[in-house]
Amino acid sequence: MKIEPFLHSKILEVFHPEYYFIENQSAQHFGPGPFETHFKIVIVSSVFDGLKSLQRHRIVQEKLELNKIKASSLSLFTSQEWVEAKGEFTDSPSCMHSQK
Repeated sequence: MKIEPFLHSKILEVFHPEYYFIENQSAQHFGPGPFETHFKIVIVSSVFDGLKSLQRHRIVQEKLELNKIKASSLSLFTSQEWVEAKGEFTDSPSCMHSQK
């Protein structure tokens, strides 16, 4: 199973996002190749209304089956938080195994 298309379809199906972004960052860690091990995921959804950050992360990890990939960096916003953030989110932290 290809992971990135699965992530796209599950995000649309489960979270009905106002906005979402997925970046496969695997090449930054292992070099060129067909890797799907590291993903940056941003989701803006009303599903997150009233939920604390930890609750949001747990729901996303479960629904997107993130236990099947090595690493994920999640930025999860309500619509209001997204407006307040002006559509900006932080970069993923560097991996200790990243290519130098």
